[in-house]
Amino acid sequence: MDLKLEEVASLLHVSISTVERWVQEFDLPSYRLQGQLLFSRAEIERWILQESSKNDDLLFNKEENQEGSWQTFSLYRAIHKGDVVFIESSSREGAIDEVISHVGKDLGIDRATMVELLIDREKLMTTALGAEVAIPHTRECLIRGPHDVVVVALPRKPIDWKALDNKGVKALFFLFACDDKRHLNLLAKIAHLTSNKTLIEKIKEGVDKNTLMHWIKDWEQTLSQKVLTRV
Repeated sequence: MDLKLEEVASLLHVSISTVERWVQEFDLPSYRLQGQLLFSRAEIERWILQESSKNDDLLFNKEENQEGSWQTFSLYRAIHKGDVVFIESSSREGAIDEVISHVGKDLGIDRATMVELLIDREKLMTTALGAEVAIPHTRECLIRGPHDVVVVALPRKPIDWKALDNKGVKALFFLFACDDKRHLNLLAKIAHLTSNKTLIEKIKEGVDKNTLMHWIKDWEQTLSQKVLTRV
């Protein structure tokens, strides 16, 4: 689906000038048709996953971010509504089925449909990010209600998630968003989290939900303050 400049600005919760700057500075994929700048939704998602791990300017921008914004603690709130689960499955398909069987009823989603959508998404392109982390997700099925949900699944043994670095995955962030804007924000947050090697290693070693929420809240607060004080 082709998106216009103003539609991308709304989707990413930034100004039009910021989108134009990202096209120039960070190679946000775009093309021109009859003089109009257009974007592919799928390419935007891929770009976010690639760039957010190394650039916090894509997570928060001072002109848009304000203290108390819904973005500030979006991952903390999503994990609060979700869970941390330890899983026994040793395959990608098995892990997806095990997690959805655990949380599907609480999310009000059909288990079989969601499992199929998530597996189809993985066949299209792996959601492994590197750093032994993956973000199983699909924007084809947004959850109902006002809250986003992230379920962190920690396998007993690394799972082959078809990662480009050929490393098994030790932490899975299952993402269930209630709208497309929040979906992209949470993708960016989790991708950026992988750049914090100390924190991501602690998560992969095993953590309970309350401890993880404490870590994530502190991490998001630090990110927000960094932007608000940036000159």
